[in-house]
Amino acid sequence: MQQEARSTFSSNRKTVFKISSSLCTFNSSGLPVQKLCGSNSNLSMAKHVNIDVDYWLHTADTPLVLLLWLVELSNIKSLTVTSTTLKVLSRVPGLLKTEFSFLCNMKSLKVKRKYPSSVPDGLVEFLLQNSP
Repeated sequence: MQQEARSTFSSNRKTVFKISSSLCTFNSSGLPVQKLCGSNSNLSMAKHVNIDVDYWLHTADTPLVLLLWLVELSNIKSLTVTSTTLKVLSRVPGLLKTEFSFLCNMKSLKVKRKYPSSVPDGLVEFLLQNSP
């Protein structure tokens, strides 16, 4: 049985995750305003991740929180993100100059174009640099 965790974030609401050990899919939309639960979380076992961050609502902390999510979810096999998510991620200072040793098991990366938003140069390659 496939398990799924969903989260919808907003700046005035916190979400608590209750997740079983057989989690397969993690979906998130809105703003990632909090860290995931760290290495003690079963989210690190997720295989398929979908993230949709609204660019127009992000805060100064959102890009770094999003990057930390990708580090914590580093065992995923597939990642689907929106172009606005990549645009927020591109706000991490010096990101493309960083050695990103995560996402080594990722076999699929999908980018969904949202609004008339372009994908920032170099971000797809950055996410794929360690994939098989």
